[in-house]
Amino acid sequence: MGKKELSNYIEKHLGKGYSLTTLTKHLTKWGYTQKEIEAAKPHPKITERLSLEFFDGLTANNLSAALKHTYFLLLVIAAAHIIVALVTKEATINMAEAALTGLLSAVLFAAHYVLFVALLIYILHLTSKHIFKNPQSNKKRTATLLYAATPYLVLGAIEPTQAYTFINLLGISLGLLHFNLSMILSLTLFCRALTQQEGLTPKESITQLILPTILTILLLVAIFLGTAEYSLLNLSFQPF
Repeated sequence: MGKKELSNYIEKHLGKGYSLTTLTKHLTKWGYTQKEIEAAKPHPKITERLSLEFFDGLTANNLSAALKHTYFLLLVIAAAHIIVALVTKEATINMAEAALTGLLSAVLFAAHYVLFVALLIYILHLTSKHIFKNPQSNKKRTATLLYAATPYLVLGAIEPTQAYTFINLLGISLGLLHFNLSMILSLTLFCRALTQQEGLTPKESITQLILPTILTILLLVAIFLGTAEYSLLNLSFQPF
């Protein structure tokens, strides 16, 4: 194919939902050089270019940098919870008890969050490796998820306040883990960034990323409900 035919081919398949990453891989296998492919690529609009740069930024950092980023946000959450606890404490509670309450709240929030991240990455690993036969780097996926979760963690800092009630409307709370609008935004950023990074088609993105994510949430709901029901049964059989 000449440059114009190659450009038309790329534009046609982009319209079908294929990513530039996927098309580049296929064209490279067919003998086209990186220079030829780059020259034939259509120039994205400014909004599309900003979108590409944004999601490239989510996947550009390594796990070590992502862990530092998350550690800093969790420290911010801990400080915010302690401050809220001190400001809203009752007269019968001293400063130390209020601060400890805020700290424990932040630690429990962090524990729920870390368990969710670990479970989601593990389920994505199992489905990618054993079902779709398309194994990916767990470290890269974890780093992307930690950065994508920034909106959820930032809003988690105001979790003890009344304002968080509005954010949590229509959400599902499992202990201190809240599947609300901020969580949906973070998971959307995560799936969108991985779709671009791994060169997935829209259909592949749904089957390999979105459905396993939903499965993880449903699994957590089932575990939480099962644990709650077990606790209620034990309580009902306690002697008076």
